[in-house]
Amino acid sequence: GLVLRVEAGKGREEGGVNIEDAERVGADEGGTEQAHVSGEADQADVMGAQLIEEQAELVGIPLLKIRATYATYERELRNLLFDLRSDGLTRGIFGDIYLREHRDWFQNVVSDFDIRALFPLWGIPTQLLIEEQRRAMRSVIIQIERKISESYLGKEVNREFIEYMLEMGYDPCGESGEYHTFVCASPLMQGEIILTHAERHATPQFIGLEIDYWKKIEKK
Repeated sequence: GLVLRVEAGKGREEGGVNIEDAERVGADEGGTEQAHVSGEADQADVMGAQLIEEQAELVGIPLLKIRATYATYERELRNLLFDLRSDGLTRGIFGDIYLREHRDWFQNVVSDFDIRALFPLWGIPTQLLIEEQRRAMRSVIIQIERKISESYLGKEVNREFIEYMLEMGYDPCGESGEYHTFVCASPLMQGEIILTHAERHATPQFIGLEIDYWKKIEKK
């Protein structure tokens, strides 16, 4: 059945696609459908702040948010780190796998505040990581670079997608930004999020989904 309905965004590149038959957990359980209306979506944040808040609530962790553009990102991050260090934060955990320049940048920034950067995934083969993600989580692909087949947009990360990435010579984890996902269910979440509707937005570099309807189902 239909899992995520995708429509073309107004004022953007024309075209739409229906995404069907993605596997999901607890699809027949009850839940409350949420609507989220947002403005222009940044390439790295196409699902909106409210959806991230729902995710954080299911994980049970506080969510700190900053408003920034690419031009103001470092400045706003430094302001946040100053506040966190003042509150006693001494360590930060980052998900980098093998991009040295990216790792070094974060290390340099946080070290200015006497915060130690930890990289628990560093050096682990990406094929092993993506296989573990596929087994433990339900992740939906919400943004792809133009070189990635659009047939995977809105689908879950599964064996077919991993094999496609490997056959094409792309990093299966998308470490260089080949694609981005939204985690709908994981062992850390006390429930799940089911994405039900999105608008398709395209730029010369990316094709992404702006999620505007979803259901949050909490474990009883």
